[in-house]
This record gives sequence, C-alpha cells and structure tokens, in this order.
Amino acid sequence: MRNPTVVKFLTKLTAVWNQLWLCVVRIEVQNVDCKCTKSDISKAFRPFGPIGTLFYNNQRAYAHIKYTVPDAARLAIQRMNLVPLCGCCLSVSTYLLSIFTMPHSGDG
Repeated sequence: MRNPTVVKFLTKLTAVWNQLWLCVVRIEVQNVDCKCTKSDISKAFRPFGPIGTLFYNNQRAYAHIKYTVPDAARLAIQRMNLVPLCGCCLSVSTYLLSIFTMPHSGDG
C-alpha cells in the first residue's frame, strides 16, 4: 500500500526538479583535450542552440557554455555526454552554480 505522505512528497519533489530543469542554461564540459580549440568546442555544441557565452580553459581541460535557451542546454547534456571530441570522451553536465544562484521568486 502506498503511503500518501510519501506520494505527496515525491510529487512535490518531481515538480521542483522539473522547475530547476527550466532554469538550466549553463553546462560544464570536462575532459576536453588540450589540442581542442574554442572554435572546436563551439562547432560541437552550436547545433543544440544559440550559445550566449563560452569559456574555455585548455590548461584545466574544461569549458563552461551558457546557452540562451534552456532546451539547448538539456539537449547538449543528453547528446554530448561521453562523446569523443579531439580524441577524448567529454563529460557534460549542468553547471550547478547557475542553478543555485538563480533569483528566488519569493513565493517560498
């Protein structure tokens, strides 16, 4: 038998998670080969949507990409995680700082 309290909690948790996904526009790309250029990264990630900003640190092997629309970020995460670029498999995920620094709506 299902516990109504647990069902209510899980329903609320799912709703919150879905709202967070709506806020995700920034992704983090790790394990980028140092031979890759900013242009290589842009070409690989541009098909998912318009890129607002792209920061790339080839010495630390990562990039941050900010899309102008949330659907582009979700699609890039789904389609580019573990895909090879310049000889290395990328690790693509949400850039969590962008979720936790979103302004609160005040509806608590």
